[in-house]
Amino acid sequence: METKKLLPITISVVIPNHNGGDALQRCITAVRASAYDSFDCIVVDDGSTDRSVETLRGLAVRVIELQDGPHGPAHARNVG
Repeated sequence: METKKLLPITISVVIPNHNGGDALQRCITAVRASAYDSFDCIVVDDGSTDRSVETLRGLAVRVIELQDGPHGPAHARNVG
C-alpha cells in the first residue's frame, strides 16, 4: 500500500480594517504569534482616514485597499 505525503494546509487570515490604529498592529502581532505557521495574512482596508495603510506597508501582510468606502466589515471580509 502506497503512503501519500500530505501537504500542510495553508489558511488565509482576513482582517477587515477601518481606522484600526494601534489595535490593527496588535491584531497582526497576535496572528504572527500563532504556533501555526502556514498562513497568509490579508488586511482589507475599508477607506481608512488614519495612517493604517502606511502602518501596514512595513509589515509582512497583503493589503487590499477598497475605494469609495467604508462599505463595512462584512464587505471587506468578502473581498479578502
